[in-house]
Amino acid sequence: VWSGALKWAVPDLARLGQRSMAKLSVCRVTAFAGCLLAAAALWYTLRNASTVTSTSNDLAGKIEESPIHLEQVNEQMVVTPVGAAASTKVPEKKKKDNFLYVTMTENCLPNHLASSRAIADATACDCEVMVLSYKQPCNDASLQHVKYIFNSSTTWATGRNLLYELAMQKEKEFLYYIFMDDDIDLEMRTKDTTNPWRAFEKSLLLYEPAVAAPPQPERECISWCLSALYSYRKGLGCPLKANEITDFIPTVRYDGAYIALHRRAVSHVMPHLTQYDEISRWFAHRNVEMKSEIMFQGSTVGHTFVTAANGKHRPYRRVRPTGKDLLSILDIVESQLPKDMKNSSVLQGWRDRQYNQYSQSPTLCFPPLKPLSSTR
Repeated sequence: VWSGALKWAVPDLARLGQRSMAKLSVCRVTAFAGCLLAAAALWYTLRNASTVTSTSNDLAGKIEESPIHLEQVNEQMVVTPVGAAASTKVPEKKKKDNFLYVTMTENCLPNHLASSRAIADATACDCEVMVLSYKQPCNDASLQHVKYIFNSSTTWATGRNLLYELAMQKEKEFLYYIFMDDDIDLEMRTKDTTNPWRAFEKSLLLYEPAVAAPPQPERECISWCLSALYSYRKGLGCPLKANEITDFIPTVRYDGAYIALHRRAVSHVMPHLTQYDEISRWFAHRNVEMKSEIMFQGSTVGHTFVTAANGKHRPYRRVRPTGKDLLSILDIVESQLPKDMKNSSVLQGWRDRQYNQYSQSPTLCFPPLKPLSSTR
């Protein structure tokens, strides 16, 4: 800008040093001064614009090759799913921390969670914890970052939804809301001695997927483990290549026992279904899976080296939804989608494939997520 301004005011800069400034005409001096003022104004404008552009470029790389849009709102970038109306944006809150862990248990946190390895050390996990006790109130106040509530009349779904509502009412906002069962423990897939809790958190900060979950260990695998995800990709002709090794790969299926929801995704996929509680708990999470793929296709992911193992497997009704049940749930999901997402090809894919969507969805062939281009 400055170079162009000077060249416009003084055509031959090479001879400027050889001239006496007194010999410049009044007209040329006036033009030069006016140009300097114009250039200064232009520089100020471009400087502000470049700041916003830089912010946009940094954030645009966060969820690469995923159908999440970045929109500028009050000079801040807001992540919203494709087709989401402006009214669905989560309002900015006063402060942001990294993680809010949310769980339910009989009384107080079990020992494996109430340890520094997991979520007992607020500094290590950079987190707060909300616990719903459903058999007896917990009177343990030793962990200042852990808050208890008591409710003896909740189901798995209604308890989760109550905690979700309370989390949304907090003045503080968190980057991730992590909903988990109290018998969950994280493990590394290999004999790596890295703390799996910190490893998963670090990956969330590095990639910032919309929805993320650690798969089941291979020893417990039914349909939600890493080998199953790889087999689905291979069956679709999209195997994971050696040079595509990453922390996260796209998925459709994931277990509701442990899920991390980005602050810009949580209000789009929650709450859980409750109208099927009398039939089976296995219905409650299906709408969350469906909305995750429809609204955040490619950015709903499974972790490749951390797994989530259930330690207790409490008794509850285990009735698998039928294909007809899935279509009924899909009708509920569709009624909650923004108008311009009701013609989504992913939505139609669920109608056409039903259970086969988990293993045959084109979403499974999306490229693995890449780390953010910017550092936190």
